[in-house]
Amino acid sequence: MTKRRQAQHLRRNDVVAEGGKWREIKAVRPDQRGGGDPRVVLVFRDGPARQVNATARVEVARGGKRVR
Repeated sequence: MTKRRQAQHLRRNDVVAEGGKWREIKAVRPDQRGGGDPRVVLVFRDGPARQVNATARVEVARGGKRVR
């Protein structure tokens, strides 16, 4: 079972569904550039970082285990 959380509530070591794969988060950083909706940058242990809307719902597992 997976859980959907807002991107702004993600944290280091969470595992998220990204592009059909599960990817581990190395860091979550606020992105204050420009106006408009608040955004965060998800930095992954493998591959490029991804900028997302802070309130976007993301499928997540905590610490490598899927959240209930």
